[in-house]
Amino acid sequence: MTEVTEVTEAAEAGAETTEGAPVAPDAPAVPPAPAVKKDRRVLRAVLRWTAAVVVFAAAGAGTAYGITR
Repeated sequence: MTEVTEVTEAAEAGAETTEGAPVAPDAPAVPPAPAVKKDRRVLRAVLRWTAAVVVFAAAGAGTAYGITR
């Protein structure tokens, strides 16, 4: 026997065993869970602190410029 014949016979043997097996009914469709909104408190806190640092840096730079001039 050749390899092709062996593979074909093995596939046919596997097909025979699956034909007699009962087919399970499809599971009922479950609706997907609603998407949970991401908590953005940390992002807002970081942006708030960044804005505060930028404002104070600008004020400090302006003050330093005014004093040295």
